[in-house]
Amino acid sequence: MRRLLWILPLLVLTHCKKDITQGAAKVTVSYTGFKPGCVQVLARDVASQKEVANTLPGKGDFSGGSVVVAVIPPKGWGKTLDITARLYEQECAGKPVGEPTERVTVKDDDVSTVTLHLEARDADQDGYVAASQGGSDCQDDEPSIHPGADERCNGVDDNCDDVDDRQEFSLDEDCVAAGCSGKVRCGDDGAPYCDSPTAILAYPDNDRDGHGLENAFAEAFCDGVVPAGYTTGPADDCNDDDSGIHPGAADACDKVDTDCDGTRDEDFPTVGNTCTTLDSQCPGELQCNAAKNGVDCVAVASVPTWYPDADGDGYGVTAGAVQSCVRPPGSYASEAGDCNDGNAATHPGATELCDGVDNNCDGNASDAPVCPDGAAPKWVEKTVSSGGDRHWRTVTTWTRGGVWAGGEDNRRARLIPSNNNFTVYTSTSVCGASDTYWYASWADPENNGRVWFGSDGGKKVYQDTGDANCTQVHDDNIHVYGLVGIRANGTLLFYGATESGSASEGAAFTWGGTTTAPVYSAPNNAPSPVFDVHGISPDTVFLAGGTNGDSGRIYRYSPSDGKWNSEGVESQVSGLNRLNAVWVVNPKLAFAVGRNGAVVRWNGTQWSRVVAPSNHELTSVIAFGAGAAYATCANGHIYRYDGTSWTTVHTMEGGRRLSDITGTGPDDLTAVGNNGRIVRWPAWP
Repeated sequence: MRRLLWILPLLVLTHCKKDITQGAAKVTVSYTGFKPGCVQVLARDVASQKEVANTLPGKGDFSGGSVVVAVIPPKGWGKTLDITARLYEQECAGKPVGEPTERVTVKDDDVSTVTLHLEARDADQDGYVAASQGGSDCQDDEPSIHPGADERCNGVDDNCDDVDDRQEFSLDEDCVAAGCSGKVRCGDDGAPYCDSPTAILAYPDNDRDGHGLENAFAEAFCDGVVPAGYTTGPADDCNDDDSGIHPGAADACDKVDTDCDGTRDEDFPTVGNTCTTLDSQCPGELQCNAAKNGVDCVAVASVPTWYPDADGDGYGVTAGAVQSCVRPPGSYASEAGDCNDGNAATHPGATELCDGVDNNCDGNASDAPVCPDGAAPKWVEKTVSSGGDRHWRTVTTWTRGGVWAGGEDNRRARLIPSNNNFTVYTSTSVCGASDTYWYASWADPENNGRVWFGSDGGKKVYQDTGDANCTQVHDDNIHVYGLVGIRANGTLLFYGATESGSASEGAAFTWGGTTTAPVYSAPNNAPSPVFDVHGISPDTVFLAGGTNGDSGRIYRYSPSDGKWNSEGVESQVSGLNRLNAVWVVNPKLAFAVGRNGAVVRWNGTQWSRVVAPSNHELTSVIAFGAGAAYATCANGHIYRYDGTSWTTVHTMEGGRRLSDITGTGPDDLTAVGNNGRIVRWPAWP
């Protein structure tokens, strides 16, 4: 690596002289008549023309001074050097005042002496050398005149830019001052000004009471005449359309500041106080009476209308509207126009989603502009399983486009967001042999999509999105039908629906996801088999189950004692068949579905029947609001509920059974079923 030129104060060189073996040069740069702002010393090897340089500030005062540096040639240089000193007025940039040069031949083990000298003149000591001396000062006898100085309108080129004041300040050109025309002139203070007639300033006085409009801008009249409708009086009239209102006028109880003192009705201090009208119980205000000698309580606004807003999106429906000055209890909105009050993503002004519905309530349900590739949305089926005849039983998601599926023959499949296809895992190590069937799953959105599976053999495992195999955590040979994870206070707890040792009842468990065994308990109050579990918080977790016939059952978890208590749905809804799936939307909304088209909905207090999409066996349900629910059935149908009725939105090829559905919203849904079929909405990735 080439050694850089060493330029140091002489003191260091002489102190270390015994260490100099290849020779050096002592360079003295002196100057007379000015003090440079920057000195650049440059050494050039005459033989190779290589050069290096260094800069340092000038020393001394305005009469002159000097700097001394040592130059040691880098290895590989010759002995003959050209030493140049470039002296600058301010910074080491632009044209130097001078650059004296001397050639020197250095001798080994010795120090050669070089003296470079420059004479210049900075007579006014403003840091700039006279232009005649190689500098840039155009007038070296005046310290206020030099490059960079503030240019003044005085007939002098103050900043030495060779531009005269006429050009610099547009002298003698037309101008306007205070609304009057004139010419640009130089002032005594060195600043340009507009030489124009003195204007008479007046304010608009529309009511001609001698008081101009408050805070109005004065207008200039250059001919000395103030026209009608203007006044030279003060601009303090707070109402320039009424000649009876101005400073000094008499005040009265009229809710008007007639004397413009900033206080209305000062003799009636209760004016403006709040009150309640006797007839409508509406908020009111004490206002001046017709005689302007007292106050009455007057409603401040018309009675508002409140619209039922079941989905809490700020827009309600006209049916059931209430007129009241007090907001009714429950969920009401001040705006109407919601075309689906069971879907918070659907209301006037909402962002259109690729979900097949009119989200912004403009009457146009076309989704193509916001759908993938701008195409019309559709359900797209694919076979995702080697051989194509194995059945998927469970599906879950942790983020938009992130999906896990589980099924028979130890099949697990994963879709990563933005990927085009599922990756299928069939490893028989750790997670069981081919006779392992996965019936339950839950993906953790706070752990990068780690999925937890439960099997018919009681295995409880997890698999990370980047792993090809799963990790078994517990196995107790108790069939897992449903699984959901809920975080509370930073702790993840699992809730599961399982079989029981008795054929007539099911069981549920809570589990921390560790090797410690789950805590099992049978539902209270006439327990029956359970087939699914879902919840959003520890106090809002439901089990769904029952037996064939009029015996649908729902149980709710009690965090205080760990028990599963019956919701009594069998007594609230007559003839309810077995329930296969449950989904909780929020603390006041949940759906459960089951055999023979059984559908019930929870409103936070009780369960009630919802019209059925068909008499088929409903296998799973997902909902995003009271008017945005989806269900699958054993005959391969996918149904969508809009809060009033169900619509068949897809039928699987060959009527294959659908077992489960998941999604992050109405515009991101995945359902799985028999023969390795997986169907996606609104398009395959």
